Amino acid sequence: MMRVKRKCCIILLVWVMAFNGINGFSASEENDPSFYNQNVELLKALGVLDETYAVMNKPESSLSMGIVRNIAEKFKYTDAYDSDSEIITLGTSIKIMIEALGYQPRAFTANMEDMDFYRLASSIGLLDGIQSDYSSVLTSETFVQMLINAIEIPIMEISSIGNEDIMFQPNQTFLERNNIFRVDGIVDANCFTSLNYAEGTDPGYFSLNHTQYLDNESDIGEYLGYHVRCYLMQSDEDTNARLVYFVPLSKNKLLTVSSDMIHPATTAQKFAYEQENKSGMVYAQLADDYSLIYNGVAMLKRNSDLLQPALGEVKLLDHNGDNRYDVVFVTSFEVYIIDGVNEADGIIYDRTGKESIDVSESDKLIAFQKNGENSSLSLLRQNDIAYVAWSENKEFVSIFASSNKISGTVDTITYDDYCYFKIEDSQLRVSERITEPGQYLNCEITAYLGPTGIVEDIKFEHNSNYGILCGVSNQGAFTDTGKIKVIDQNGNFNIYEFCEKAYLYSASAERKLIGEGEYQTLKNYYSDSVNPPASEYGSGAAAPIIMYTLSAGKIKTISLPVLFDQNNFGDNRGKYILQSATSKQEMLNRQSYNLYLGGSSSFNPSYTQNLSDGAYKFLSPETIVFDVPVNNNFQLKDNFWENIKVYTGREFTYNSWMYNNFYNLNEDRTIGVLINYVTNTSIIDFAKGFLIQYAASVYEEGTVHTMLTGVYNGEENVSYILSDDVIIDTKFLGDFQEDSNVNIEDLGAGDFILPAFDKNGRINYIQVILQGKYDKTYYNRVHNGRGFEGANELVYGVVAAKSENLLTVEVENNLFNIGQNLCYINKYKSAKTYLYDRDRNMASLGDYSMINIGDYVLVRSVLSKVQDIVIEK
Repeated sequence: MMRVKRKCCIILLVWVMAFNGINGFSASEENDPSFYNQNVELLKALGVLDETYAVMNKPESSLSMGIVRNIAEKFKYTDAYDSDSEIITLGTSIKIMIEALGYQPRAFTANMEDMDFYRLASSIGLLDGIQSDYSSVLTSETFVQMLINAIEIPIMEISSIGNEDIMFQPNQTFLERNNIFRVDGIVDANCFTSLNYAEGTDPGYFSLNHTQYLDNESDIGEYLGYHVRCYLMQSDEDTNARLVYFVPLSKNKLLTVSSDMIHPATTAQKFAYEQENKSGMVYAQLADDYSLIYNGVAMLKRNSDLLQPALGEVKLLDHNGDNRYDVVFVTSFEVYIIDGVNEADGIIYDRTGKESIDVSESDKLIAFQKNGENSSLSLLRQNDIAYVAWSENKEFVSIFASSNKISGTVDTITYDDYCYFKIEDSQLRVSERITEPGQYLNCEITAYLGPTGIVEDIKFEHNSNYGILCGVSNQGAFTDTGKIKVIDQNGNFNIYEFCEKAYLYSASAERKLIGEGEYQTLKNYYSDSVNPPASEYGSGAAAPIIMYTLSAGKIKTISLPVLFDQNNFGDNRGKYILQSATSKQEMLNRQSYNLYLGGSSSFNPSYTQNLSDGAYKFLSPETIVFDVPVNNNFQLKDNFWENIKVYTGREFTYNSWMYNNFYNLNEDRTIGVLINYVTNTSIIDFAKGFLIQYAASVYEEGTVHTMLTGVYNGEENVSYILSDDVIIDTKFLGDFQEDSNVNIEDLGAGDFILPAFDKNGRINYIQVILQGKYDKTYYNRVHNGRGFEGANELVYGVVAAKSENLLTVEVENNLFNIGQNLCYINKYKSAKTYLYDRDRNMASLGDYSMINIGDYVLVRSVLSKVQDIVIEK
């Protein structure tokens, strides 16, 4: 059960005084405050002083007559004196205290000399420990020591017999009169454990010299094993005496050694350690019967392993001054990175998969602190670092958490016995838990610190970018020294220089400072990727994808693709690893194998035939998609980067049968980047239909261009300019009409085309399906089951029947199924519908309700799903 300091009240005879249940100040090597402060706190606890005497907080302060008289009256039954601001001497204060203690009747005081008072005060112990001159100004320090002596001096009482005052001694000190007694001894048990390996006391108690007392909600239990002085009060209400005040005595000697300073030569009986800034090993002698307290609980067994925690500390306590350590406190921590808290059930979760901590039973919790202060479960937050110390039997636990963090750039990394980051003006030790700390140099990070200030976790938004490498300096015509050309993930063309210290992650996934050899590797990667083999279909070169980070606009890291590792992907992949995640592993096997042997990096990309195949099922809205144009042999074209299209999975539509490769499979099995290798034909396969309304010439920057206006994507009067190198493909037009020669000037109203666009949004490829200038009699009514590269299915014929969900079209020639003249189109209402009025040579947006039996229609389906219906009237 956790102990906190609280205010409480006790009754000292006729006084009702508030005091703090205050723990004492250790006089050990770790903490040696002045005894003056201890004495002031003791006097406050006993009710001799209170907060109104602020002047007493400074030992050098001079005291007035009024203050001394009022404090002295605490030892009498008479009223206090009126306040007097006169500064007094030590001699005057002695007279006041002698009278207050009843050792000199007031009637005889005037007949005593100063030295008589001094000798009397010395004889009763009032001046023990006071060296000041009798005539010196009284200071707080001197008067406090006098009061400490006074509380254990028997007080005389004065009674009048006749005309004389007679004093007699009831043999009671200030402490005894208030039912307070003092005990010096060893704290041998708290509510968790005891030095002799028995169970601890009941909650709310501690044991001193094997006698239990009420702890009065102080933290004396934390001083297990210490030699202490306790002031205790026995009241009629309590069976056990109650603690009023305690202080560890100066004979305690405490040695604290952090886990990293413990020497391996440590044994169960001899503790070896190293000292800061000193060479060599030092032994600390342990008592033969020393007590071992492991994470707050005593243990019977002792071995060297228990005395050498991986993270934590060992405290050695000598409580009797014989230079042999009587108690050994071992604190051994596990590091928890807080992932969340279930406050209702008292459960703490760890992000790294460690066993959850159950603190639902408060008696299991020895200590719970955050940022050095007593805390509670409700104050824990995600990403807090907690050092957790379990007792060996997991019955008790201590939790020390930290929310401290530092954000900034890692300016330098140094290695001594440990790794250190310098972030701004802070030098931070990095935990051994952090793998590859060198990767964070010059990077913006957030370092999460444990309770001891060690970096235990790092959040790093490394802002890696994907890009397609378009050139390496001194490679071909690109002659700028030390630069690369990249199409980035935003579709921008950039030329980058390298940082003075830049790093390459290549086939081995190892980090290497870029020098001449690494730069040649980069050149080879580019040249091997863009130089395809002879002519084998489907064996084009790979687009030279890279992943990179920038610092001040320059390349800081650059990563080349590595093979997929099924045991290390997602968060375990590594921040700088560009990892293939293709469904056909042999692709990158071949690429990487040949790449670093200097051979061609050609490979057979994955062929996606429907949405459930290949990369597309792994797309997320954030996936970066590169559409890379290739020729009909699926080889990279010259200057292939000029028409690369870049977008995200959010914009992706399944609009082509594309060969692809994909990289960086995330924890949720979505992919980071997808490369589609697309031909003009593959783009057209799933292009949207375009019914031309008219063609016109437009002028742009002094050049004449052709502009097509028509019905596209459900809208009328949509216009696009043709690129200067537009390709008009009539490869399959011959299935529908006798004359299949089409030029730009032949395009006009009623033409139904499938367009493809370049990166500038201009039409650079046209597949002509039907031409409006030809009468219907020019067409062969055909069901073209062969399609374009197996994607499009075209039906041209007469509507024979129409129902709610089924359109029946009669054809004369069924190239797909010979002898079958009726074609059945399901769910035709979902198609985009166009209307072409031949008589008036006008094209417009149509509606499925306009379809009548006897109309000629063109129906285009993709994978049996109806895309377009052109109605000819």
